[in-house]
Amino acid sequence: MENSKPNSLVPIQNQGIAKVENSLQITHKIIFNGTEKLFNKAFIRLNSKADLDKTQNYCFLLKYNLIKIEDFHYEAKVPEDYFIAVELLSKIIEIDRKSECNYLLRSIAYFYLDEYMSAIEDSNSAISINPNSRNAYYLRGLSKAENSYDYKGAISDYKKAFLYELKSPNAFLKCGDAYSKLKDYNKAIEYFSKAIDLNSKFADAFYERGNVKNNLKDYQGAIEDYSKAIEINPKDADAYFFRGNVKDDLKDYQGAIEDYTKAIEINPEDADVYFNRNLAKKKLNDLQGAEEDLKKYNELIQNNDTN
Repeated sequence: MENSKPNSLVPIQNQGIAKVENSLQITHKIIFNGTEKLFNKAFIRLNSKADLDKTQNYCFLLKYNLIKIEDFHYEAKVPEDYFIAVELLSKIIEIDRKSECNYLLRSIAYFYLDEYMSAIEDSNSAISINPNSRNAYYLRGLSKAENSYDYKGAISDYKKAFLYELKSPNAFLKCGDAYSKLKDYNKAIEYFSKAIDLNSKFADAFYERGNVKNNLKDYQGAIEDYSKAIEINPKDADAYFFRGNVKDDLKDYQGAIEDYTKAIEINPEDADVYFNRNLAKKKLNDLQGAEEDLKKYNELIQNNDTN
């Protein structure tokens, strides 16, 4: 039910490519050198889902702060694009080992390839070049959380990323998630709430805060947060599922069944939802309906085992 990958690897949402003044436009149209060509190919591969303008010299734009590395989501259309980006950036790093940006971008590619130790090593290299690299600390924190469940180390890195300066909802979300994994639920709520303060339409933050409130047995608070997440994102099957679980705990079995049914409409392949709806139907003495759900649950489990 849980998706460990962030919606956007770098914390700040896409702001688009900055417009460049006419004089700088002329300057950046000079012939790219070999390294710049490799860099631009890698950068476009890392953002292939966004269909970036392939005529732009992103190396130049980043160098002169006309765009920022955190302005992009780094989502590739296919995993192969991350592999290719690693190959291209590795060639650049062989030539130039003093560029923080090259290590940052390769760290992102490694992260999406689940090569977390390599991502951490590249973040370390970026930090050695620039000890104040907020993006490098943030990326290293993400990788620590995924690689060895080093949530304390991840939190330390998130804080070194100057979360309050970044004013990044996604960074606060990840920090809250790390506190939740450590079962420090009050601290987790604090960070999820900060994320919501910065973005009142942040469905994931409401959903995660709902999970923590559920763990604290604040059932009404959990229902309110799940409901807000659903209001923002009506296609969030997990929010319906967990709200259904809370309603079941409160003995609102009909309400739980309605939420489970909605979750199934969105994602009919989730076996757990059928199993929980089966239990709720039994409590309402709908034995035939319960039997049908249990049968569907077993079918899905068998199919998963076969695949």
